[in-house]
Amino acid sequence: MKKMILAAVPLILLLVLSTISFVSATSKVVFEMGDPVGDDNGPGTYVYPTGDDFASPGAFDFTHFKVSTDENYVVFEFTYVTLGDNPWGAGYGFSLQYQHVYIDKDRKSGSGSENTYGANLRVDPADAWEVALVIGPDPTWNPPGPNGVYVYDFARDNMTTYHGSIMIENKDNSVIAKVPITEIGEPTDEWAYTVITGPWDTGHFRAVGIEPDTWTCGGANTDALASGVAPLAFDILVPKGMDQATVLKSYDVDATPPTFATVHAVSLATEAPASQLPLSTLAIIGGVIVAIIVVATVIVKRR
Repeated sequence: MKKMILAAVPLILLLVLSTISFVSATSKVVFEMGDPVGDDNGPGTYVYPTGDDFASPGAFDFTHFKVSTDENYVVFEFTYVTLGDNPWGAGYGFSLQYQHVYIDKDRKSGSGSENTYGANLRVDPADAWEVALVIGPDPTWNPPGPNGVYVYDFARDNMTTYHGSIMIENKDNSVIAKVPITEIGEPTDEWAYTVITGPWDTGHFRAVGIEPDTWTCGGANTDALASGVAPLAFDILVPKGMDQATVLKSYDVDATPPTFATVHAVSLATEAPASQLPLSTLAIIGGVIVAIIVVATVIVKRR
């Protein structure tokens, strides 16, 4: 019996390690980061519109961001407390959420764009982006800015071009966007992500006012609104040591002209997570450890 158990150990390890190699080769988590629950209030004061379509608490409460790759796609996943219903019958199965990701691929300050697509925010020049992803709930309701990949070309007169659509779906309160690797390249540990989420309106972020109404968000600062710099984001990722409300209130209404609040990218360098292995791989590694312990225990008892 002892010889049979000992002979089985290499086979068990080979099988498990082969499975790990397969999982790692087909799906790899590049970056992921959680976001606090309950901060779906932008600069700390925003409230949802009063209409019944916005009655799901947490529909704008973004809680987790993940970037992974498989053989053909870069996959971006945005998880919320709830996606709510699909009150407008949008094509991707959700109606309320709007997601923007601005990717700094080269980590060279000022080498990309600092603009955002209608969020009333400015990306930190240190995180200037080369690729932007615009992810809304329907492929046909986004004039004049459709869902898709936007590439900023610093070398060609700062021109930004639309590079095609994104595969979008929803699952378990997550919006999932799949972008061909051929469109944006394969992510590296150097990539940094400025992530902005908020209420969607037809092709843009939903308006915010001082008081909410059926379709308009409320809680905007009077001066920021009058100056045209009130941010339209409800939930963003911020680097460690920063506070979302403070970041979104960093606009300057006294400047000439008034300036938008500056948002910042997150990356492996800023967040230094303990592990970037997918949970499935971690589970398999755990299985290896358990198998070794079980076999060792049996051997000891047989002696």
